[in-house]
Formats: sequence, structure tokens, C-alpha cells
Amino acid sequence: MNNSNIRSIDGLGRIVIPKNIRNKLHINSNEELEIYIENEKIIISKYSSIKEFIEYIKFLEDTFSRITEKNYLFTENDTVISSTNKELIGKKMDDYDSLYEKNLINHYYNGIVNGYISTEIIIIDGHKKGLIIEYGNEKTNDTKYLRLLKAIIEKAGNTY
Repeated sequence: MNNSNIRSIDGLGRIVIPKNIRNKLHINSNEELEIYIENEKIIISKYSSIKEFIEYIKFLEDTFSRITEKNYLFTENDTVISSTNKELIGKKMDDYDSLYEKNLINHYYNGIVNGYISTEIIIIDGHKKGLIIEYGNEKTNDTKYLRLLKAIIEKAGNTY
């Protein structure tokens, strides 16, 4: 099998997920994983607390973009889950890791969107879960709505 890893199960039924896989999926110690059976295969995936309230995120994105007349994009890890530009939903961000390191304000960006972006990292249950990106063609130092969106989403995520 290509890109496979062979692991043994110990006496308690545990397996070790290789470090390169944990790094690629941003899996940290004590983070929850979802395990289920599909077509006689055991599937292990990173648990998504964000999926529990995706409709709420979409509602917030729509509401805030109408109020502020700005564009918003939400990711779960490197995948766009909600965006003012609906064509971006489901797309992967190739440069996600560099954006994920710190919050940016008025950073010129030429990637999945073009223009000036400000970012906030979404942290739920103490773990980085994704990004909120506010973007447009003009610079702005006003990030109060972006910070408010972050606070609302984190509150919802830590409640679910």
C-alpha cells in the first residue's frame, strides 16, 4: 500500500499514530479522535467540534458580512468550511500552516483570496481548530468585528 504505516495493537487495544500523520493533521496530545467502522474498515479521523455548529458559523458569516460589508472565510484546519465567496467552500489552503502561526492584521495576501487580510485563530477546548479570515481590497485597522466573531465562535465551540 502506498503511504501506509503498519502498526501493532498492544494488549490494551492501543495503537500509536505516527508523528508525521499527527503533524499533518495538527493532532495534539489529549485531542479527541473519532473512530468508526465503514465498509469493514476502521476509520480514525480528527474529531470536529466545529461540525457540530457549522450552520451557526454560516449564519454568523452571513450576518457579519452584511453588517460590516467585509468578506469572511472560516476554516477547519486547512479546509474552508464557510465563506462569503461560496465557491471557496471545501477548498484546501496550501499555505495554511504559515497563516496558522499567528494573527495577522492588514497583511497583503495572494492565495485562496487576494487582497488585505486579517486573521484570528479559532481555539476550542485549548486546541487550534481553524482560522477566521477577514479580507478585502482595502486596508483597515478595525478588527473589532473579527475579534467579536472569534469570541462568539469559541464560546459556542466550548459549549457544544
